[in-house]
Amino acid sequence: MKEGEPNVSYICSRYYRAPELIFESQFYQTTIDLWSLGCVIGELFLGTPLFQGEKSVDQLVEIIKVLGTPTPEDIKDMNPDYQQTKFPIVKPLPWRVVFVSYEKPIGNDALDFVSKFLVFSPKRRIDSFDALAHPYFDDLRNPDTRLLDGSELPPLFNFTDDELQYADTKGVKDKIVPKWVKPSNTSNNNNDDNNNKEDEQPYQDEQEDEQEVATSDNHVNNNQHQHNNTYFNGHIRNNNENQNQNQNQNENHNENDEVENDDENDIDNTNGNDKNHNPNYNNDDNDNNDDNDNDGNESF
Repeated sequence: MKEGEPNVSYICSRYYRAPELIFESQFYQTTIDLWSLGCVIGELFLGTPLFQGEKSVDQLVEIIKVLGTPTPEDIKDMNPDYQQTKFPIVKPLPWRVVFVSYEKPIGNDALDFVSKFLVFSPKRRIDSFDALAHPYFDDLRNPDTRLLDGSELPPLFNFTDDELQYADTKGVKDKIVPKWVKPSNTSNNNNDDNNNKEDEQPYQDEQEDEQEVATSDNHVNNNQHQHNNTYFNGHIRNNNENQNQNQNQNENHNENDEVENDDENDIDNTNGNDKNHNPNYNNDDNDNNDDNDNDGNESF
């Protein structure tokens, strides 16, 4: 979120939506979160959402019922481009009436604390570090404060160096960090770095495990690929050898057929030559023909 750049105005759940968003402002800042925080704190006090509108217009009406009618200055702070500035005059309700409780009254510090978040003008809402320094948290800064079970409070003052520096510029550093808190209880960059390293170590271990698994999978895939290639190449080689053997057998068979045909042709040629060149064979035929001729002459 950068100052001067427009943003989407329709964000955040309706019950916790800041009024400048309802006024369709696109140039808002993180102060919308401070309003939402005030709504959450008010819900904790009341036990139910503080502003329950069925739609955006109803939501604004519910806010006006509690805070009263916004002034023209409030509207300008929320959205300078908003033209509608006439609203029914409604007086604000006292916060003690808003957070009436029949079981346990809400303390004055609590009422003052939540009221500083729920302000129409974003400029007049309490800053987050000013909120930490509010008297509402004074009990937490008391070294004698304990949890309900008697145990000590968890670490509450382990701010980062940047946070402490910002609190110092706001003039609330000595307020949010009590004097009795030892310096070792506040966080420093070294502790943050060590914590970050510890947090990153499991992630790095997971990455290394994933890399090992990936490497193992690649090794298995490569072996399987090589096995497939070997099998495939061997299969092709066997097929080629079988084809060559079949081709050789076919060629040998064709050669044998050609040799047999040549032998038969040679035999036929030999027989033909015997018929042409054997005088006995021809004389016998001639004799038979002569005999037939003689028989014919005798019959005649």
